[in-house]
Amino acid sequence: MEQMEQLVGHALSRVDDVEKLHDRHEVETKSSMHEWKAEVMTASQAIQAEARATAQIIQDLRSQVTALQTRVAELERTPASGGSRPATLEEIVERRNALRRIKEAGLSAGEARAAGYTCADAKAIGYSLLEAKAAGWSSDELRMVGYIDSKCMSSREFFDRYQAGCTNFAGLDFSGEDFSRMVLDKPCSFAGCNLSDATFDHATLTGIDFSSSQMSRVDLSDVQWGACNFTNSRPLLRERFTLQQLKQMRFVGGATTGYTCAEAKAAGFTCVEVKAAGYVEGLKAAGYTIAEAKAAGFTCVEVKAAGYTPQQCKDAGFSFADIQSAGWAGQSYAAW
Repeated sequence: MEQMEQLVGHALSRVDDVEKLHDRHEVETKSSMHEWKAEVMTASQAIQAEARATAQIIQDLRSQVTALQTRVAELERTPASGGSRPATLEEIVERRNALRRIKEAGLSAGEARAAGYTCADAKAIGYSLLEAKAAGWSSDELRMVGYIDSKCMSSREFFDRYQAGCTNFAGLDFSGEDFSRMVLDKPCSFAGCNLSDATFDHATLTGIDFSSSQMSRVDLSDVQWGACNFTNSRPLLRERFTLQQLKQMRFVGGATTGYTCAEAKAAGFTCVEVKAAGYVEGLKAAGYTIAEAKAAGFTCVEVKAAGYTPQQCKDAGFSFADIQSAGWAGQSYAAW
């Protein structure tokens, strides 16, 4: 019995220890919860404060952007001379004199442009059109300051219109323009154009009319040719091409080449092609027959000038009226 009471007392003591331990753990847990809640509250307050600060920074940046946009708009409305007033005559003269010294020192128009000088400045002190184009000023800028007139067009403008189906560019100024590697395989007219110093290297040119155009110093390197018309073009084709090259190009028109009819015959030109090129003198001496001449469209007057006889004209099928119109005297209709 005594032993049983000891066991019960021990058990009760153990239960008491466990209850105290539980109470202590509960107190510690509650304390930890309070500390964690406090930390969460502090972190939340810090995040909210950061968010407010960020929102304020964004608002400030937006205000700065608005202010900058307003300033840019004001600057765009400011005259090109800058500042709050237009430049004086003395300031303009000094600016131009400074640019003139830059040009005399050998600096290009492109370098002058990079330094802040305008297209108008470049024209005023004597940079050429080609130099101004090389500097990168647009056709509109060049036209505005008087470098080029309303007949001028850039090669880029030309190609855009050509691709859109335009074919007539006669009389325009393309001096110094770059047509390199353009494929112009549909007929179009450059008749009477100024093509001085233009570049066509590695271009494809088919059915292009260059008649009466100015072609001084044109670069025609490695061009793929097809039936182009160079009638009365300058410089003379003899300065640029051999007759064999003209034959390969299917050259059309222009006795101004300076070649003789015999040279054309030797290069393989047909009588029809010689006729199209405007040749008459030397036709017979070159070896073309009267039949070829008549078939090519030469008149009786022309074959007379070329050296053919009345009998040869008769044999080729010209009429007595043709002979009379050619001015041959002493020809009898009965004998005819």
